[in-house]
Amino acid sequence: MNVNNLQKIIVSSQTVIITMHANPDSDALGSSLALSIYLEKKGCEVFVISPTGYPDFLKWMGGSNSVIIFSKETENRVRDIFLRGDVIFCLDFNCYERLHNLESFVKSSPAKKVVIDHHLYPNIVADFIISDPSKSSTSELLYDIMVSLGDEGLVDLDMAENIYGGLIGDTGNFRNSNTTVAVHFLAARLIQKGVVPHKIIECMYESGSMRRLQFLGYVLSECSEFLVDTIIFTIKKEVLQRFDSQMGDTEGIVNYGLTVEGVICSILVVEKVDRVKISFRSKNNFSVYEMARDIFGGGGHNYAAGATSFVNVEETVTKIKNFLRCYRKS
Repeated sequence: MNVNNLQKIIVSSQTVIITMHANPDSDALGSSLALSIYLEKKGCEVFVISPTGYPDFLKWMGGSNSVIIFSKETENRVRDIFLRGDVIFCLDFNCYERLHNLESFVKSSPAKKVVIDHHLYPNIVADFIISDPSKSSTSELLYDIMVSLGDEGLVDLDMAENIYGGLIGDTGNFRNSNTTVAVHFLAARLIQKGVVPHKIIECMYESGSMRRLQFLGYVLSECSEFLVDTIIFTIKKEVLQRFDSQMGDTEGIVNYGLTVEGVICSILVVEKVDRVKISFRSKNNFSVYEMARDIFGGGGHNYAAGATSFVNVEETVTKIKNFLRCYRKS
């Protein structure tokens, strides 16, 4: 990995901004916070800015309380930060649209842009891009970068825990097909640095409320539809309201479809106020990337992708079903 130019950017930067995609998951937030700690150790002033808030089950991550939530801040403060920045690190997204309302601030900033990401087919303009879809997560890629920079020794417990959180989040607790030998070696190195795996698992997956459990039970029993080898979960606004759904409540639901024998594709459709969010998961060499891209202009990975639909939820589901019918006929 050639990181000489990245090294030069870091050395020449005093004020650094780190941002991530909207509604950040454990990989986006974990890698961003780990990078923040690393750059502070390199002498930089660092601001971590997220377009939106993040789920409560990620508040254990070291440095999370210092994240600036753009949706809760005044535009003037955010604008001032971007005017001060020497470089903007863009983590875990491959197109600026995933920044939502923060997009214009990043694109208009005179600061240099550095992208660190692992999604397929990047569509982004930056001064320096490290994009590697073979990596399980941006967290894994970031760790490799720090090793290449000769700074593995700077990885402390907070950084290791944040990276581990990103690692298990994007590999589905080491169940997904992106769980490689390198992933297990990295997990071992992080444990050597003090990470206690069961504590991270408890924070991320075993700290939910009874309300969330009841919501999950309702979705699995009442909001699922089985189609040959595919399960579609459709969550309408009234269901979210009924269970007082909070950010992160739908996280991981899409994975339940793949636990059913014979199912190779699971899709979660969630109706929001002004859009419909869709998550795709698959296995057995069935790629959902094309589905997300061709129907809704989304993206991601071959076996895990996402998209946004701007038609109503019923029309969104119909489009998905039509695609699946055509796919089976081809």
